[in-house]
Amino acid sequence: MSKHRNRSRGESSSLLSRRRLLLSLVGGGLSGASTHVTGAFSNVAAKRETNIDTADDTSALVGVDVEKPVEATIGSPLVTVTNNTTERLRVDISLTEDIDGVTIPTDTQQQPIPSEREAKFTVDVNPAKQPDQIEFTLEAVDTATGDFSVSLSRSTPVEVTNPCAGPRLVIQEDTEETIDEGKTVELLSNVIVHNHINAAGCVVLNSEAKVKQSVEAGGNVSLGRNAKIKGSVNAGGDVSLGRNAKIKGSVNAGGDVSLGRNAKIKGSVNAGGDVSLGRNAKIKGSVNAGGDVSLGRNAKIKGPVDAGGTVSR
Repeated sequence: MSKHRNRSRGESSSLLSRRRLLLSLVGGGLSGASTHVTGAFSNVAAKRETNIDTADDTSALVGVDVEKPVEATIGSPLVTVTNNTTERLRVDISLTEDIDGVTIPTDTQQQPIPSEREAKFTVDVNPAKQPDQIEFTLEAVDTATGDFSVSLSRSTPVEVTNPCAGPRLVIQEDTEETIDEGKTVELLSNVIVHNHINAAGCVVLNSEAKVKQSVEAGGNVSLGRNAKIKGSVNAGGDVSLGRNAKIKGSVNAGGDVSLGRNAKIKGSVNAGGDVSLGRNAKIKGSVNAGGDVSLGRNAKIKGPVDAGGTVSR
């Protein structure tokens, strides 16, 4: 509810003019105005530090339409801001706190919005990091006079449809270099990397591809048919081996570890999720699984097995 106070005749008309927008926000408009405010921002401030709590509404003076959920990919829509005022606004968006794998592109962190126009803000989400939600702060200010500003903090869930989707570095020919990449790395069939791979996203080896040193990935590591990794593997997500694929070192995975038919891991396996072995698959070291351990026909684990769930054949 708005509150109206009687003012002396000595108050200047300029003060009334400076208060016109704020009064529109509180009371639905001055005499003859047709704008009605149902709210968009959690905090509205004038120069006299008057604050008004409001709720979300895309049709308010500054409309806010948050994408729910946000798709885990580069350039995913985050929020659309509409300027329903008569003034030009400058809108800034920033993450409320640092979230691994989530950034707001520099070119959309701040945008001017003319009257009766809208601007779209995007976010870059690394699907390999699988964040649960995004929290952000949005601030808008009147660029003409600076007489008022509005701010909000909002959150929205993230939908991860494919943890290895998005931009990637594709290795098309043999290389002696160490691969240190901030996104997914993919080796085409028959390509050999003679050194280490360190990727913030996933690491994908297509059939017959080889890595002669260790592999570290923020997301999943997958080996196609007959692919090989001669060193150890450390993955934030799942590790999967296709038919006849081999890993000669140990495997540490935040998710599941799965071996296809005739696949082999010569070291130990430590998995946050399940461990499954297809027909004739072998693990020569120990297995420590947070979930279940399942063995297909003629599959073997030579070391001790410690499972948080069941062990079945």
